[in-house]
Amino acid sequence: MVGDIFSVTGWRRVQEFKDVRAATTTRLATGEDIFGLEEGFKALIDANAIHVVHIESGTAGGCRETKRIGDYAFEHGIDTAIHMAGSPVGSIASAHAAATLNQFLARNATP
Repeated sequence: MVGDIFSVTGWRRVQEFKDVRAATTTRLATGEDIFGLEEGFKALIDANAIHVVHIESGTAGGCRETKRIGDYAFEHGIDTAIHMAGSPVGSIASAHAAATLNQFLARNATP
């Protein structure tokens, strides 16, 4: 994600993300440590506080929840990136989830 800033503040601080977004043209991304759409991503997406949801598939709720988050972000014009710091099986599963997304930007993995 060249040209993006990742996690400029804690993800629960939605207003701070909005303030930073308003003050810069650099794209903002966060989400590696958020579980679920309703539990965290929804507030950031609804507030238009970020440009990219950066989902950790293994801890965000699995493939189905990754798809839900990505689809909700797409409906709001927000890109999706996937981070994967899990097992080889989890990595393949996250790649399969990524293949179902409409607005998929990138996927990175930790060996």
